[in-house]
Amino acid sequence: MSIIFENGQTVVVCHQLYTRKVYRNTLTDNSDEIKSFQLKEEYFAIGTPFIEEGIKIGENTLSKNGKRKRRKRKSPFSMEEIKAQEHHELVVGKLQTALDSVKDEFKTVRNSSIVQFVEKQSPKMSAIDCSNPVATNGLFPKFIEGHFFTKNVSEVPLEVKLNSEAILVPGNARYLMSDLEGLKQIVEESKNGGKYNCIVMDPPWENKSVKRGKKYNWLSFDDIIKMPVPQLTEEGCYVIVWVTNKQRIMNFVKKTLFPMWNIDFQVMWHWVKVTIAGKPIYPFDSLHKKPYETLIIGRYNPKQSYRPVGPKCDEKMKELVICSVPCSQHSHKPPLSEILHRYTDLQENSKCLEMFARNLMPGWTSWGNEVLKFQNVSYFQEAKIS
Repeated sequence: MSIIFENGQTVVVCHQLYTRKVYRNTLTDNSDEIKSFQLKEEYFAIGTPFIEEGIKIGENTLSKNGKRKRRKRKSPFSMEEIKAQEHHELVVGKLQTALDSVKDEFKTVRNSSIVQFVEKQSPKMSAIDCSNPVATNGLFPKFIEGHFFTKNVSEVPLEVKLNSEAILVPGNARYLMSDLEGLKQIVEESKNGGKYNCIVMDPPWENKSVKRGKKYNWLSFDDIIKMPVPQLTEEGCYVIVWVTNKQRIMNFVKKTLFPMWNIDFQVMWHWVKVTIAGKPIYPFDSLHKKPYETLIIGRYNPKQSYRPVGPKCDEKMKELVICSVPCSQHSHKPPLSEILHRYTDLQENSKCLEMFARNLMPGWTSWGNEVLKFQNVSYFQEAKIS
């Protein structure tokens, strides 16, 4: 269970507890040896907000005595920055109220072992060789036109060796490692295997810092529009898009992308990133970085007549604030599976797909060119399960 607490409008989740549940009793290279894993504790040892000497916070810089010094802005605010600030002012009160309502629940996190952790030696690597289909019972990756495509058909999580690297594969997890061209394989498979009831995507949005630093390959709005999402969706499918806090991107998703994909906008959720003491990792009034991210949720409506019906769906599709201590590894989002099953009308057997994924989830199909990035066993430590 990743959900520590919920009160109807706010959910507190623990990423590490989630991985401990997913990788409990993992089958390793020795079939007689069972281990349990969790993400390393130091990734979540965020004890204080990210405010240190020399770090710029909007127009402010901290001096040696810890007080803020005003910095003169060299250029006026752009229209996009003004719109973003207007949006922030609309939501920040709700987010602060939501965080205040659950602040005492972070005692659960503070009392855990996720504090001032000293990195330990990595767990033993697996010796299973995926190049041998007999040894792996046909469950693990093989090359198909240069792309990895595989499935763990068992409910048991597995530690396997892939190209000399040890990775963890959750139970019933499926994945395709490819670029955009490889999506054709998922489209073809969905024609026979059934389309999806939920699609979560975290696109590599274009922004100035990405262009300057060349940190990753970004997609233009036109590239994203051309993605075959409508071909993968069952009627009523939830389409959930992670967006930055730029109004240009939010407006694109709600006013351009969703209509072109025949998706009806439903609601926006927010993820508030906090320390282990339950404080936002950045001040809410920071102009440099915000301590929250946004999810835009819609439902596929090919006939433009579909509307969610039934009291269960109507009751659950409302604004929600998700609070958690973030993983310090870049772009590692909190687990959504349990939240989605709790706050939507998704069923246990619903087909779910994550696009641009960087890790795997049990029972889900994951696609992306970095789909195994956070599956390497070096990101995990052995968990002591009582």
